[in-house]
Amino acid sequence: MGDLARPALPEALAALTDTDADLWGACRSVAADGAVVGTLGNTNVPCVVRWTATDPTDAAELLVTRGVLPEGWHGDTRRGWACPGCGGRGCGPGFTGPERCVEGGPDYTIPDLVAVASLGWPAIQRAEELAREACLALREYGCPAPQRVVWRVGSFRRYDTVWSRDVRKTETMVLVRDGRFDVPDGFGRIMRHIILPAEALWTSGLALDAITPDAVVVVVPPVGGVR
Repeated sequence: MGDLARPALPEALAALTDTDADLWGACRSVAADGAVVGTLGNTNVPCVVRWTATDPTDAAELLVTRGVLPEGWHGDTRRGWACPGCGGRGCGPGFTGPERCVEGGPDYTIPDLVAVASLGWPAIQRAEELAREACLALREYGCPAPQRVVWRVGSFRRYDTVWSRDVRKTETMVLVRDGRFDVPDGFGRIMRHIILPAEALWTSGLALDAITPDAVVVVVPPVGGVR
C-alpha cells in the first residue's frame, strides 16, 4: 500500500477550526471527536483546537462554503457513508441497504468527514471512479456493479476479502483488497488475476472494502491513524 496523500488537510482543518491553513500545513495531528489534537506548524508544542462545527452536517456545509468540497456534495445520491454496524457489508441486524443496519441511519463523525475531505476533491472523484471500474471489471464473474459508493473510515488489512463467490461446492473465487482476484479452474489450480482499478486504489493508500448490490465501499485511514 502506498503512502496516502492528504493535500487538502490544511484547508479542511482551517475550515473547521479558528486556525489558519498555513499553521496546519506541517501539522502532526489526530482528528478526534471534539477537536484536533496534535502540534501546529513546525513546533513540538501540543495543542487542542476545538471544532467550530457542531455536527457532521454543519461541518460538511462549512467545507462546501470554503471550497474544500464541491457544491452538491450533500445531494449526490451516488455517495454516502457505510453503516457503522456492518461497514457496508450488509450483515447487520435489520439490513435493508448499505446504510440501514443500525436504527437511525448512517453514523459518521467530523473526523470521518475530515479523513475523506483531506484527500482533495480530485482524489475523491478518482477513488469513486476506480471503485466503480473495479466492479465492472468483475461483472463477468457475477459481481454486482453498483453506481453508489459509500465511504468507511478505519483500519484495513491487505488480504481481507472484498468480494467472493462460490463456484463449486469446495471452490470460491475471491477478491482481496490489493486487487488480487483468485479464480479456481476446476482442476485444483488457482488462476490469479489483477483487478487494476482495485490495485490502483491500494497503491494510492485507499482500498476497496466491500461490494454489495447496493453499493461499493471504499475504506480510508483516519487522520493520524487513530479512530
